[in-house]
Amino acid sequence: MDADIQAEKERERAQTAALLKEIPGGDAVLTFLKDWAGFHDAEIVSLTLDYASGSKLVLAVTDGDRWATFAFSLKPWIDIDLKDFGHQNVINRLVISRPHLRQGEDSDTNSPSDLELFFGQCYGAYGSIKAGIEKIEFIRDGR
Repeated sequence: MDADIQAEKERERAQTAALLKEIPGGDAVLTFLKDWAGFHDAEIVSLTLDYASGSKLVLAVTDGDRWATFAFSLKPWIDIDLKDFGHQNVINRLVISRPHLRQGEDSDTNSPSDLELFFGQCYGAYGSIKAGIEKIEFIRDGR
């Protein structure tokens, strides 16, 4: 792998780990992943949008031999750009970053607490979600 590409992937993992530490429950994800926030072969299990009871993203995460499932509770003002959601939604990586205001977006719908979750394409769903994350909950061991 090219040194520049490797350096960029390391920067993305470090940024993702730092932002996970700011989210209640994010430390549990990092502990499970042994502080390596790459999310390779994680799977998007579900995405529920519900303004009354709250929206939730559920990911099944692996560190090789072990699996765990985590639920990301999302705040309102969600911007979603996901493609190819199907019966299996394996991602090659998850990158969490602070979003930039895109052309045509209203700054009133952007909060300083918003994050952008980028799901790299592998098999099934890929794309991004922009939202604040209230907390991350450990759901279960195994798959």
